[in-house]
Amino acid sequence: MVGVAAIQNDSGNIIHLPELPSTPVVLTGVLICVDFGLKRVGLATCDVEGRAAVGAGRIEGKAGKALASSVREAGRIRNASGFVIGEPSTTRGNESVIEGIHRLAESLMASGMPVTFWPERFSTASALSERKFYGGKGREAKSWADEAAAIIILQDYLDWRRGVIRATATSDQQGSGG
Repeated sequence: MVGVAAIQNDSGNIIHLPELPSTPVVLTGVLICVDFGLKRVGLATCDVEGRAAVGAGRIEGKAGKALASSVREAGRIRNASGFVIGEPSTTRGNESVIEGIHRLAESLMASGMPVTFWPERFSTASALSERKFYGGKGREAKSWADEAAAIIILQDYLDWRRGVIRATATSDQQGSGG
């Protein structure tokens, strides 16, 4: 869950997490989306207008500072203005993932880049299901699924953001008598 300050891991230990924004922030420009996993991290990006999410690759076998550095580099290469990180909608069974997500977010924010979270709601499972439907199976589907999950998360965020921007513009026009 977004905004969790502490979670209990499988061993029963309480893990205190950094305080991070609990509501999505409207980020504009080119964004990098991260679908965090303990083995692989999927990446997606979007055009500067935020119309469409596209795959931006995956990072394998990295954690901690090395992972944060690779994600920052992906952002630098694409001139990203911020990061969207997919976050599980439940903490149960996801303690290690949530801890990793929060540490990554903290590292990205420390470098001066804005970060927001977006609920992922089974994005990897959705991506795998879609891939199987279109003919991919086994390892090939799993390696593709992390990037596809990031695309799903980012497109969902972009659609939400478009609605917020439209609602704000409509409200501003009504407020100014237009």
